[in-house]
Amino acid sequence: MNTNYFVFDWNIIPGNFTAMKHWVLSIILLLPLSTKVYAQVNLGGSNSYSLNGNVFLFEEKGKPLSVEEAWKYYLQKGFKPVPALSSINLGFVKHVYWLAIPVKNTLVTSQTLIAGIDNGGIFHLEYYLLNNDGNVIIKTVTGTNYDFYSRAIPNRHFYFPLNLAPGIESVIFYRIDMRGNGFNIPLRIVTKEYLQNEESHINVIYAFFFGWMIFVIFLSIATYLWTKVRVYLFYSLYVASYCMFFIGDGNFDVEFIYPHSSFMSTISPTVYALCACMFTLFFMNDFLQLKTTHKTLFQLSRLWTLLLAGAMIMVPCGYAFSTNIALRIFVFNYCLVAVAGTWIIQIYSIILRVKDKFKPAYLYAAALPVVILCTIVYVFHVLGMMPDLLPAFVYLPIGFSAEIIVLSLALIYSYSFYKNQHQQLSLSIANQQLNFSRQLLQVQEAEQKRIAEDLHDELGGNLAAIKMNLQSLEVKDENLGNIIQMIDTTSTNERNIAHNLM
Repeated sequence: MNTNYFVFDWNIIPGNFTAMKHWVLSIILLLPLSTKVYAQVNLGGSNSYSLNGNVFLFEEKGKPLSVEEAWKYYLQKGFKPVPALSSINLGFVKHVYWLAIPVKNTLVTSQTLIAGIDNGGIFHLEYYLLNNDGNVIIKTVTGTNYDFYSRAIPNRHFYFPLNLAPGIESVIFYRIDMRGNGFNIPLRIVTKEYLQNEESHINVIYAFFFGWMIFVIFLSIATYLWTKVRVYLFYSLYVASYCMFFIGDGNFDVEFIYPHSSFMSTISPTVYALCACMFTLFFMNDFLQLKTTHKTLFQLSRLWTLLLAGAMIMVPCGYAFSTNIALRIFVFNYCLVAVAGTWIIQIYSIILRVKDKFKPAYLYAAALPVVILCTIVYVFHVLGMMPDLLPAFVYLPIGFSAEIIVLSLALIYSYSFYKNQHQQLSLSIANQQLNFSRQLLQVQEAEQKRIAEDLHDELGGNLAAIKMNLQSLEVKDENLGNIIQMIDTTSTNERNIAHNLM
């Protein structure tokens, strides 16, 4: 509030006008009291209005306040000005907050505008439009705990009508319940046409990103069906989970998937992110071949997937079915630990495989830094620990896109790497089989030669000796001649067998 000072010469007032001097002094002293307490937004025909310096905050502690009680605090200067930021980011909150935005239509004609909040994850939201006497002109109650079609303006975020007659001054009040969650509130006052154009541009960006992800998913599934290698299946599930996370984080899913269960818009991004972490571990195990190289680490990653599954069960309990702030805080911290542990296991696994000089691990290592950095920035942004350089939904797509590009290259390289390995292994097996066949033939030949020599030397010699002994006997018997003939036949057969073996 700027105050203009000037010098007034009291001597120009005659002495008999002393009473007038006191009257003028009283007017000057009362002027600051009649000046407006809060700065206001002058609505003068623009498509979009900056609210910097014109937003005022009040923390509701204890019992819930009515709008009449909030108006009294407002008149008593209980609302504090918010720093000039693109959005109000208080981080993780435990209380309900009121926001006040004084507005004035400076045109000589009526204006039809839209006031709202670019955040679709508000549990309970009350919107009031009050005149300067504190009378409620418009009241709307909505939030993720209500049906999607209860919203004043059907949109993935929360918007409300703002109709002002010429020269009218009013105050917008929001009562926001985001207890147990990150309080990130980008406030807007825009025209209907401006909002539609902006939404169209955002939809194009998401459609392009979503289309690209669908292409990657189908390509991965086709590769899996062709090669029967599970790493491509896990990769497709990982990309699909992250794709659903971005849709949920942008609140594009609530209207089309679960309009009558709007609370899902609050928990779905977290559930999808945990699914992505689970499939990341499955993908990593197969891609880095941990099961055959580092069995202990493989078992640890499988155990960690159970913790992620537990987090997925706890999220609905903490946010959808309970209003216990302590439980929500525990679930939030549990999920942070689960996600952080996933990154730590990935990094440690990559380091081990790089030490093993496993070449695909180098590309995997190149894919992680950007997405980890963007994830950390996103979490800090949600917790209110850093300024709003970019909208929250921008950070993760940037990091994930970079990771997908590098991982896709890694999969192409790994396919070539595994193909070469398979060819080398096949060639090695073929060489081993050939060497084995040669050795087997050599063994067979040596054994045949040994048997032939034994037949010739041992059996042949014995038969000849038996024949000679029988012939030397001076016995005349018809059977003796038959025996000698049988010995001759056996000797002939023995020589033939030995010859064939050789």
